[in-house]
Amino acid sequence: MIDVWGKDKSIIGKPLALAVPELEGQPFLELLDQVFTTGIAYTAENAPAQLEVNGVLSTFYFDFTYKPIRNATGEIYGIMNMAVEVTEQVLARKRLEESELFVRNVIYNSPVAKMVFLGKDMIINMVNENMLDLIGRKLEEVVGLPLMQALPELVPTPIHDRLMHVLSTGETYHQPEEMVKLMRHGKPHYGYYNYIYKALTNTDGEYYGIIATATDVTEQVMARIALEASKNHLKSLVESAPFPIGVYTGREMRIELANQSILDVWGKGNDVIGKRYADILPELANQEIFQQLDGVYTTGIPFRNRHQHLELEVDGRMKSFYFNYDFTPLFDEYGKVYGVMNTAADVTDLVSAKQQVEETEMYLRGAIELAELGTWTLDVKERMLTYSPRLSAWFGTEEGVDITVEQAYRSVREGDRPLVKAAMQVALAPGSAGIYDVEYTVIDAVTGRERILHAQGKASFDEHGEPYKVTGTAQDVTAQRQLQLALEQEVQERTEELQAVNEELQAVNEELTATNEELNESNDRLLHSNEELAQYAYVASHDLQEPLRKIRMFSGMLGGKDNLPDDHRVLISKISQSSERMTLLIRDLLEFSRLLKSDMAMKPVNIADIIQAVADDFELTIIEKQAKIDIGEMPVIEAVSLQMNQLFYNLLSNALKFTSPHVKPLIQVRCEPIALVEAEQYVLKPLRGSNYFKIAFSDNGIGFETKYSEQIFEVFKRLHGKDLYPGSGIGLALCRRIVTNHNGALYTESEPGKGTTFYIILPDKRL
Repeated sequence: MIDVWGKDKSIIGKPLALAVPELEGQPFLELLDQVFTTGIAYTAENAPAQLEVNGVLSTFYFDFTYKPIRNATGEIYGIMNMAVEVTEQVLARKRLEESELFVRNVIYNSPVAKMVFLGKDMIINMVNENMLDLIGRKLEEVVGLPLMQALPELVPTPIHDRLMHVLSTGETYHQPEEMVKLMRHGKPHYGYYNYIYKALTNTDGEYYGIIATATDVTEQVMARIALEASKNHLKSLVESAPFPIGVYTGREMRIELANQSILDVWGKGNDVIGKRYADILPELANQEIFQQLDGVYTTGIPFRNRHQHLELEVDGRMKSFYFNYDFTPLFDEYGKVYGVMNTAADVTDLVSAKQQVEETEMYLRGAIELAELGTWTLDVKERMLTYSPRLSAWFGTEEGVDITVEQAYRSVREGDRPLVKAAMQVALAPGSAGIYDVEYTVIDAVTGRERILHAQGKASFDEHGEPYKVTGTAQDVTAQRQLQLALEQEVQERTEELQAVNEELQAVNEELTATNEELNESNDRLLHSNEELAQYAYVASHDLQEPLRKIRMFSGMLGGKDNLPDDHRVLISKISQSSERMTLLIRDLLEFSRLLKSDMAMKPVNIADIIQAVADDFELTIIEKQAKIDIGEMPVIEAVSLQMNQLFYNLLSNALKFTSPHVKPLIQVRCEPIALVEAEQYVLKPLRGSNYFKIAFSDNGIGFETKYSEQIFEVFKRLHGKDLYPGSGIGLALCRRIVTNHNGALYTESEPGKGTTFYIILPDKRL
């Protein structure tokens, strides 16, 4: 007992209150007095006591009994304390209770549906609100019941067998997007669900239950099904579109897609796919089309042209066409132009009609002048008239000055005024044809000369059917009435014909505009073709390795001969060096094509460990250049370990390669968490709910100008000659591809002579 109290034998013979003073204020002294006074023993379990051991006041737990000690006469002269310390057992039980409470809180408060089954009968022990909502049951309808009794609609499914397998083996089971029939609120419901079964283990390592997590992904699955159907529909729409559509990729403008309409315009067959646009239509070389396409590809700015005259070779002879066409840039997921979509409409007939209209209008103006007609316009709301100079002269009004309707009536012979007013009322009547046609006599207000005028006009109505303008002509028919009347009728017919043609042109243009907008919306759906191009690069690079291997082998055999002239040996050495560079280029290109696949397994990766391991690989170079690597605190994220190693390997390799002369390299790596709103400024499609980190990888090397900050990430792009700084030109493209595979972003800041900093933004998908 002395050891428990943390005392020595010097306390023997002292009062308990003095020997163990920390018991003051605790119930033990009072209990001792109670047992001594009443003679009744006292027993307690798990009783807490504050004791000072080694100078530290701590809490201990005891199972103890206070039993009175009597003498021969039955008098109590002392108390026996029988105590057992149970501190570890009590604390362990409390930890277990807290752990169970924590698990229950996690399950009940989880934002996803969770349920716990116990035993081989799969008795439902816990279920949260999200799971109750998912299965359409109340709590009292499921808790305490076997799963297959609570949800009998699951009996025909393999779910029970899967649960038993998890319970017997402890293997976690994942099932994505499985269609399951549930009776929700008494009604059958078919849905798609992602669910996970994970075994629960007790302290003895036995599997005693299962926790199930489920997510309703019905909307996502149905949306994907609808999207696939939409893609098929779009492809069918493009191929069957009645107007020309073509898609050209790369700076060479290779034809990737050409529907039947554009093939008919070109006069070509389906064998044009994969060929250069310039090779298929060489006759366009001097017609600015190639320059326009290249401009769209290099600037990313759409180009539109209307009524463009082109000469095309069809069936072996040149023919003239007029087109309305658009060149629209196609962007990949990184915002880089990878091709151009060409939509067009053959408007040869429309242009011809427009030319006829313009020719007719010219004839009309000539006819008006030849017929000595006056023109006029009436603003209905303002009641103001605008006259042509000729008509102003006929009315005797000041040229170029608008007059009111009342002023105009003063020049009309009084007897004709009712006729003129009636004709205008007919033209302005809602629902009428808006035609104004009247013959009257006008008196020159200055000279008093009378003229017989035949006035004609047409009222224009707004969307509410209200007239707002009347335009027309007036002809002096005093001397040649009959002849001029026939000419006026012809002019009127031509005017109506021109108006009808203009309306038809407007309707066709509106339809073409709407169609072009629909095609622009389909641009995003064609981006998946970029993945196919990556596959082509992989195959081409792979097939080149075998002949290169033979070149290296044969050049090595030739170089090993002793009787070769020195100039031949130099040539063989150059062949060998070129083969080595080509092999490096192919290997990097293959690696780049592999990075286009984003389905590699991810796991928690310690970034600090990765960087340190890469630094160890460069140990000799670091010692040789007397470089210093300063690595700050780094996060652990969900990532592909191999790709993270490759990312920092390339960055460190560049930092040690592009060093300033006579300056000891200093490479610093720092990391900080950033908010999602900051990540959205750089990441194309940030992961909602994920933490983001920004890693700064800095060096004090040679640096480069800011205008090259994007060019350095392009495949095969180099800012320095391969003889000065060796390499394939793919390293930084690989880095950006790796970061993009992880839903992140990579950008750089640099200044010549002051070093470079690469900023790597990566998410932690573990949350």
